[in-house]
Amino acid sequence: MVAVLCGVALAAWLTAAEGYLAGGLTLSGACAVAALLRLVLPTSWVGTLAVRRPLLDVLLLTALSVTVAVLTLSVPLPRP
Repeated sequence: MVAVLCGVALAAWLTAAEGYLAGGLTLSGACAVAALLRLVLPTSWVGTLAVRRPLLDVLLLTALSVTVAVLTLSVPLPRP
């Protein structure tokens, strides 16, 4: 749980400091880590990551991760 929160905080900082590409991909990675943690850890250990059944949580977090990555990569880079 703390690892996921740190990943989201890092994504917000990278978005402000470096731009949307670094922040968006970091946020996508944090969602992927959340899905992995939800998959391998027991329900009593995952805290607020446990919203629904484990399989549904993993599928939704994976879909969110892929969606954020695709949307981040589909935005054209600004020209210098």
